[in-house]
Amino acid sequence: FLPAPIKMMSSLIDCIKASNPPTDITDDVNNVTDAMKVVVGDFEAALVAAKGGDLDKVDAIISDMHDNDAPAIDTAIAAIGQSEE
Repeated sequence: FLPAPIKMMSSLIDCIKASNPPTDITDDVNNVTDAMKVVVGDFEAALVAAKGGDLDKVDAIISDMHDNDAPAIDTAIAAIGQSEE
């Protein structure tokens, strides 16, 4: 299952980057895509571990992603347009 979310998230990042957000929220949007790139990295690391047969490492990576990295995307999205003016 790991290649599918890697491809999906990478495509979404590319789409967001190509959207040319307004300049006043560009940094906020970049924070979202940066957080998404961390999750893609997690999936990639989990895929390497899975290919190596280290399912305990896969579980640890996915758990950390679920608990820490994925919520950072929500935090970054919530912050769009909330910067000090």
